[in-house]
Amino acid sequence: MLFQPLVENAIRYGLGDDEKISIQVFEDVARHLAVVTISDSGKGLNQEEIDEINQPFDYDWGYWKNENRGIGLRYVKAMLESFYDGQTSLFVNSKKGFGTRITILLPVREPEEKKRKTKTKRLHWKKIRWDRQMNVLIVDDDKLARKGLVAIMDWKKYGFEVVGDVQNGRKALEFLRNHPVDIVFTDIDMPEIDGLELMQMCGEEFPEIKFVILSVYESFSYAQTAIRMGALDYISKISFSPEECGTILERVSAKYMQTCRDGHAEEEKQEKVEELNRRWMQTRWIFSEKEFEDLCQKTKEISLRSAERIFVKSFHNIQLLSDGEGEFPSMDTVEEMLDWVHRWREHIYEESLSSSQKNDISAFAAVIKYVDGHIGENLRSEDVAERIGMSRSYFSTRFKEMTGETFHQYVIHRKMKTAAEWIEEGKKSITRIAVELGYDNFHYFAKVFAREHGCTPSEYRKESKNV
Repeated sequence: MLFQPLVENAIRYGLGDDEKISIQVFEDVARHLAVVTISDSGKGLNQEEIDEINQPFDYDWGYWKNENRGIGLRYVKAMLESFYDGQTSLFVNSKKGFGTRITILLPVREPEEKKRKTKTKRLHWKKIRWDRQMNVLIVDDDKLARKGLVAIMDWKKYGFEVVGDVQNGRKALEFLRNHPVDIVFTDIDMPEIDGLELMQMCGEEFPEIKFVILSVYESFSYAQTAIRMGALDYISKISFSPEECGTILERVSAKYMQTCRDGHAEEEKQEKVEELNRRWMQTRWIFSEKEFEDLCQKTKEISLRSAERIFVKSFHNIQLLSDGEGEFPSMDTVEEMLDWVHRWREHIYEESLSSSQKNDISAFAAVIKYVDGHIGENLRSEDVAERIGMSRSYFSTRFKEMTGETFHQYVIHRKMKTAAEWIEEGKKSITRIAVELGYDNFHYFAKVFAREHGCTPSEYRKESKNV
């Protein structure tokens, strides 16, 4: 219902000579957004018309009489803001005579079922704490066996605390959903849900819980099955003796701690991979040399498989944003991938500069080039936004999203980087460098330079000569 006016507008006013309208839908994983773009090659809008779209929507009949007022866009914008309670955005990128691109950002909402599962798991998840006892649940259909196990073991001495005992797997699941447990000591042969079935079911619902198998079966095949499913240990009830209690608990404790350490390390590794995935899915590494170098360095620390998954998704995302085509090639090492990405980065940047197609990557590539070519001028965001046919507000928002900095911050960083390069060359005096970069006040230039590089321009020159 909401997209219909946009498509109808595009058909009515946006069919240029090529009679093409492009509609794309994809997920911005990094920001948890669904992105919808509707592009046309029609007559486009001027800045006055774009500004009017951003005005609050009303039902004044006079607006409906003027077909060029963008009433469809204003209606959709108002309805989206109302439906999503201000969590969505609609941007218009248009230039008179060159068509229009509508971008809509919608929040991706988790299904209620997924939220409930996540909440349940978090109830039982514990970060590793070496200063507390491990909570134990005993599961056995033989009541005497349960009570005997509780009584005969010196649990506290080895860092354990028995928090419950139940007679079968079904009761165990009920207990686990309401109590924090670290380790389950369970019999194999039980009614309703046996020990191995309990392990399998807990592996899906409570993956952090560890198991020790108790059984009257001495068969090695049972032990193998249990260990393969992730059990910490396998204890035979037949050969079990009170003298072994200390040895058993000491062994289980050591295995549990090691498993926790391994899991913690894996969790940290996964968090690192997820963070890299988020940053590669953004576009700022295309425009920021510092961001790109940092990402490359950190990506060398992860596995080939993880890096490949990240690059495939990032490549696809950038292709959608830049209207590009192609596939990410298969490589044998992370270093090879990074070398290819480096070349691809240069390619898409240069291609964006020469492209006649309108998209944010080509637009901001042109901005970066313009800044570098006019580095000594007083560059203002409103002037640059006008040059590329964007409103100031949309330009400012998207520039920070694309580069990670405000336009003002970016310009200062580029000026100071250029200043450092000229100082290292040694062909110009520091005063002349300040003037050519647009700084009439030398002391202010020196202050900005020191804030950026951690030393004064004179100190930087002296240091560069000593290198």
